Amino acid sequence: MQDKISKRLAVHKGDLIAFVGAGGKTTSMYQAARELTDKGLSVLVTTTTKIYSPHYEDRKNISLYLGSADGLRPGQRKCKSDILVAASAELKGINKLIGYTAEEIDRIQSESAFEVVLVEADGAKEKPLKAPGENEPVVPETSTHLVGVIGLDCLGLSLDEQNVHRPEILADIAEQPINSPISEETLISLIVSPNGLFKGLKPGCKSVLLLNKADTPMLEQRGLSILQSLKMRFDTSEQPDLAFCFSFGSL
Repeated sequence: MQDKISKRLAVHKGDLIAFVGAGGKTTSMYQAARELTDKGLSVLVTTTTKIYSPHYEDRKNISLYLGSADGLRPGQRKCKSDILVAASAELKGINKLIGYTAEEIDRIQSESAFEVVLVEADGAKEKPLKAPGENEPVVPETSTHLVGVIGLDCLGLSLDEQNVHRPEILADIAEQPINSPISEETLISLIVSPNGLFKGLKPGCKSVLLLNKADTPMLEQRGLSILQSLKMRFDTSEQPDLAFCFSFGSL
């Protein structure tokens, strides 16, 4: 069973949703885009970093636009059931798309050409978990939602270069040594830290935690345990409220 991401996000026309973190960020973004497009909304998918070309990943019902942000319009979809994916250029040697600056995406949003804009605003080097660097994430100012993604399959793995993008930063945030196991408390520390998962949160932007890849009953239970711990902490903290979107199964 999977929650419908778009429903849990409570998406409305005019929203700009930025995805950060690791462990299913891109796939979650495309799932939300598909759900919204199937409802008849005009949806733009883009990035402030780099993402794989949807054609390289063999994604279906995609129209790809490469060029200036100023030329973007919903009519560039091949058909209304397509998701429009836009980027400034393609790096053919590595099959990746170069996105737009946060300022360019803010300009796209201000023109209201698309009913919903989805942005991958963070890179994770394909690692199961990440902590943001000094200049990360790159979140547009006009974002209405910041979706922080964590794949629960990182639990029990070693906090090292193989499993974590920027492990030294995560070790500092979680106050635990490099090469120690990633625990529920590690993830909670990453979520609540001002320098952690929601570091790019803008004033007035809604933060949404997406716990993904709960592929076993044990991981499902551990995810629910994390949610319970967070809810208890946020009852008395000054941290922003989180809308929890728990996805059962790998996206």
